[in-house]
Amino acid sequence: MKINSVLGLVLAVFLLCIFFPPSAKCAFFDVGTGWPYVTIQDAINAAGYGDTIRIADGTYTGVGNKNLNLQSKALTITSFNGNQNCIIDLEDSGNFINGGIDSTSGTVIRSLSIHSGYHVIGTNGATVTIEKCKISNFHTVTNGAIYAVGGYITIKNTDIYSGWNSAWGVNVSSGTLFNCKIYNNDGYGVAIGAGSVDSCSIYGNGDSGIYISDVGEITVSNCNINNNEKGIEVWRGASTNQYLVKINKSEIADNTNEGIAFFDDTNANSEVIGCHIYGNKWAISVWGVED
Repeated sequence: MKINSVLGLVLAVFLLCIFFPPSAKCAFFDVGTGWPYVTIQDAINAAGYGDTIRIADGTYTGVGNKNLNLQSKALTITSFNGNQNCIIDLEDSGNFINGGIDSTSGTVIRSLSIHSGYHVIGTNGATVTIEKCKISNFHTVTNGAIYAVGGYITIKNTDIYSGWNSAWGVNVSSGTLFNCKIYNNDGYGVAIGAGSVDSCSIYGNGDSGIYISDVGEITVSNCNINNNEKGIEVWRGASTNQYLVKINKSEIADNTNEGIAFFDDTNANSEVIGCHIYGNKWAISVWGVED
């Protein structure tokens, strides 16, 4: 009976990997000194759809550790021991993921420190989760350390800071940000069109803390948005859609100009409820709006 149970378990795992590859994490591919793969790209090349790349403690540079191609495999890329111990240095000359990610669903980047490049990701149409990361010193003119057109980007428990050369922290069409710190970037802290920004601290950015463009409904809630050029900037004049903008239960303070600025907001339904707005040059301004 015991032998039959073991054989049954082995068969079940085998069938799971064969028939449900997109959701099953069937294998780990480990990177670092003393592990099977020398570079992250080596591990990606060997992995299959839905597998996990685990990176040992250390600092990773050079070919094979930047400008990665995920080959449309929707992988999880994570560290063994957290973001303080696993550092990806892009050496001011590339992206972390550079290809093979567009239009995929399920990629996860977790528990890494990534710094000194152009983008962590630059994608068109992917669904990606980034969590428990520290992302710093990116330099992408008018784009974000995290940049996505289309798709949906989820960013959780992540710090994004010290972007320079007019860099933005985050620039996504649609996404969710939760419990993130986004600060001291030259440009916008967050540029987003639809989704939600919840329980985030966004401060010290050279342009607006949050720039909301004309994509879909969006909610900003439970955030601290302080000491930016503007707190929140809403620009929705280009569309005839009646998208809803909700700004709820947030502190918006000590920004150089407006706490909240609505520009050409004729076609948007907007609400500001339960916020603490103080210390800005203007609390709320409304520009170019028809009655």
